[in-house]
Amino acid sequence: MSSSLAACGDDVGTLAEAGTEAATETGEGEGDGDGDGDGDEGDGDPSGGGECGNGVIEDGEECDGEDLGGHTCDGFGFAPGFPSCNADCTLDESTCGVEPTCGNGIIDGEELCDGDDFGGQSCQTMGDFVGGTLDCNATCDSIGTLACLSVGEGEACQFNADCPVEAPSCVAGACWNGSETDPCEFNEQCSEAAPSCANGACYDGSDGDPCTGEFQCSAGAPFCALGSCNDGSLADPCESDSDCNQDQAPYCVQEQCSSGMEGDACGDDGDCANVSPYCIDAVCHDGSQGDPCEFQADCGDAAPFCSDLGNTCEDGMPGSACALNNDCVSGSCDVPNGVCE
Repeated sequence: MSSSLAACGDDVGTLAEAGTEAATETGEGEGDGDGDGDGDEGDGDPSGGGECGNGVIEDGEECDGEDLGGHTCDGFGFAPGFPSCNADCTLDESTCGVEPTCGNGIIDGEELCDGDDFGGQSCQTMGDFVGGTLDCNATCDSIGTLACLSVGEGEACQFNADCPVEAPSCVAGACWNGSETDPCEFNEQCSEAAPSCANGACYDGSDGDPCTGEFQCSAGAPFCALGSCNDGSLADPCESDSDCNQDQAPYCVQEQCSSGMEGDACGDDGDCANVSPYCIDAVCHDGSQGDPCEFQADCGDAAPFCSDLGNTCEDGMPGSACALNNDCVSGSCDVPNGVCE
């Protein structure tokens, strides 16, 4: 019997050794040196997930920073847009279904920027710049880099000789390369890309740029009116008709270019187009039924009578408004009822 027990004991010992070797090969059963005996390397996510906050989605994460893994609000049944990412790398749908509001200082919807929120973008990420500040336009759909600094710009100086070749002009105690909006005193301090010095800064003469004369405006915005370059299109500033595009909005009315169409503002008939030639109460009209009038000459062929009842153009047919017989085709007005007979 003793020999049988010894044999059994040998078998048990052999199995135990095999189990120890297997555990060693798979790494199971070994501690990681931090005293918790969990066998994981480091003190990261015990579930085996990635490092939340590194901007890259890894195992166990729904998102990470700006990386949303392709998730959109419409994918969750909301209006178009994008969810946000919580600090624990889970998706936050609370930003979905909210109409974007340009001007609230927070990027939402399809906005590229809002106020000082540029979605992590900077001058350095937007181009070959060494610093400066970005600019967000009024509709939150464009990021401007005019205030970004190129190599050599912004360095202190007293004379041009103090500046590097990349930014050769010393203006207001700093070096500049003469690009758009850079400070200047003379045209010579501006670059070929922005050759005009206007209001103390370099500009290329595009639409809306400041100017003192048309020589500072580009071919795309050739009119200098009320201190800015414009292409003379509808509602652009003007001082006379010559400041307006004669094919689009040839009339200058109340310092704005106008097309002279029905409903446009006017000072006299000369501010109105041929299809709406009558300026009545400072508005262009075509003299059709119901349009205001002062005289018969203010009315068109379809409604040739300027009714004295309401000073409106009428066709003069039976039932048309009238105050006098002359307001009617028939020459007879039912004056008590104010209608043509």
